[in-house]
Amino acid sequence: MAVDPEFKKKYPNISRELEEDSNSVSISAYRKSEEEANAFIEDPGIGYYLKKCKGKKERDELVDWYLKQGKIDKKQAAKLKKK
Repeated sequence: MAVDPEFKKKYPNISRELEEDSNSVSISAYRKSEEEANAFIEDPGIGYYLKKCKGKKERDELVDWYLKQGKIDKKQAAKLKKK
């Protein structure tokens, strides 16, 4: 990546990093569409919230709520409670 000489003079370390391109990060996950991204923002899904639960009681309450809302069926609820 070409860096402007004035920028290079003011910020030599950043310029060097940009020129080396050694701090690049690969992205292995992506959203296929804007609608898919917006859907995740509105409801990221039960798996997202299960990871945040602090115990079995909290997890079971969450699973019961998703079941009551009709977002999962009884079979899925039973499976999630066993984990």
